[in-house]
Amino acid sequence: MDYLTYRLIHVAGVVLLLLGTGALIADVAAHGKRGRNRPLALAFHGIGLLVILVSGFGAVAKMELENHLPAWILPKLVIWILFGALVALIPRFRIAWAWMLIAAALAGASAYFALFKPL
Repeated sequence: MDYLTYRLIHVAGVVLLLLGTGALIADVAAHGKRGRNRPLALAFHGIGLLVILVSGFGAVAKMELENHLPAWILPKLVIWILFGALVALIPRFRIAWAWMLIAAALAGASAYFALFKPL
């Protein structure tokens, strides 16, 4: 696959991840830890994380780098791990508005590192 195809799949994974995160936040806020839509939200979240990881490394492989990973990838991996941790944290601390702000900040920071590659 070419670079743009990997990026398209990566963006689709981001959409899945954010849909899953938002659905999980809404479900926990409405129904508590054992909400009715929790399995579907977790599926979207997990599939989104997997698609992001695979397509992101696929895109990096197509970037024709000289045997090293650029420094901006490390913060994106940390953000990816933090998004994965949200699944465990959201049901424990039921503060929906705070989780929405945290998810938006993480997504914005990830977009910043991807677009501007500051490191």
